[in-house]
Amino acid sequence: IENGTDLLNKVIEVNHPLSYKGYVFYQSNYGWDWENPTMEIWTRKKSDPEYLEKNTLQVGQKVMLSDQQTEILAKHFIPDFIIGEGNQITTRSMNPNNPAALIEGWQGEEKVFASWAFSRYPDFSQMHEGADSDYVIEFKDFSAAQFSGIQLSHDPGVNLIWAGCVLLM
Repeated sequence: IENGTDLLNKVIEVNHPLSYKGYVFYQSNYGWDWENPTMEIWTRKKSDPEYLEKNTLQVGQKVMLSDQQTEILAKHFIPDFIIGEGNQITTRSMNPNNPAALIEGWQGEEKVFASWAFSRYPDFSQMHEGADSDYVIEFKDFSAAQFSGIQLSHDPGVNLIWAGCVLLM
């Protein structure tokens, strides 16, 4: 936009920069904001097959279940879950190939369970801490904001460099 008039409209993509009056705009990176994803968590009870609670959580957010005694907390999100060296849980990449969420259950100040839940394998959740719980956690869906990094380049001496190349030839 120059003087309130649209002069040029272009989608900037990798290997397709926008050039205008000596300035070049590149897409330098892109991805998802995995620091603050939104997760859909389903909670079921082993003792009551009819019981189902659907909650939408973000990392660090707690929500009270309908029993008014238990809260679930979305403790951590990993976009591409893997157990690495030394049994350390980490991500293999920033692509959502094997998304997983660590969900904790709290009753007051006491943690009653912790469970890794996997989006691609919603029927598989493994309780890791606490007593055997009546709750089953399913990680049904997730979303995260996408971002695109734009880099600006301006090289006013590029014509001088090309002129030097021509003289050398």
